[in-house]
Amino acid sequence: MPRAPRVQHALRSVLDDEDRHDWSVDELRARLADAGLPADYSTVFRAVGRLAESGVVDRVVLPDGRAHYELRRAHHDHVSCGRCGAVVPIPCVIVGEVLARIGDETGYAVRHHDLVVSGICPACQEDPRRVAPPTS
Repeated sequence: MPRAPRVQHALRSVLDDEDRHDWSVDELRARLADAGLPADYSTVFRAVGRLAESGVVDRVVLPDGRAHYELRRAHHDHVSCGRCGAVVPIPCVIVGEVLARIGDETGYAVRHHDLVVSGICPACQEDPRRVAPPTS
């Protein structure tokens, strides 16, 4: 199997195996290397981009400004901790009526939305010294 499809297939397996909502390209790359499939940043970036274009994964930009990826499941939004970076899925809070109103007011044909609510998670509220764990 050529390298690009192998990387895409492996990425899909990684994303499917864990219920995470905040995989960065660097973390995906490290996970592939751990699984015996080292790939450079650009290969992983392109592969996960193709998975997003095909609707297999969702791309979400979190408050750190970087794109994060997750396997596409039922639509949901996210809440992110501004201190440690933890991400938790939440039920979709922008319902059809609101999207229709946005469309009516702007003239846009609204097809999708991403919403990330930010705050401080319970663990960081209890321990103000808590910081984000180092990334791979």
